[in-house]
Amino acid sequence: MKDAYLEIADRSLDVAKLCSEAGINESCVFHAYHAFESVGGAFIEHIGQHYPEGHKARVNMFTSEARRINSERCVGAVAMALTAYRNQMLYPKKNADGTITVPKNVISKHDAFRLRARAAHIVRLIHKNT
Repeated sequence: MKDAYLEIADRSLDVAKLCSEAGINESCVFHAYHAFESVGGAFIEHIGQHYPEGHKARVNMFTSEARRINSERCVGAVAMALTAYRNQMLYPKKNADGTITVPKNVISKHDAFRLRARAAHIVRLIHKNT
């Protein structure tokens, strides 16, 4: 399972990069999130535990167990940043004033690039430690 999760993380980062280069910022961030969550699965499987179902449970477990490599603060910070955007990158939102916010208008190219870079750092960290 570990290797399958690592492959998914790497491929998701590749897609995030392509989306970033094409200016599809919302998809860049979504795929960066997916890479982060997948590499969490690789790490959890590596330490001999079962990766739970559900996004929140997975992110919480990954963040908690990252203490084993003295990286819980780094993983936690990236988790908070990516989680804050995850659902906003997928669905339109109807605002109280009746306007609609679509994912492509939620995040700038610069911020998407930075989130992708932060997710890539975590993927590299886990590759090095598994």
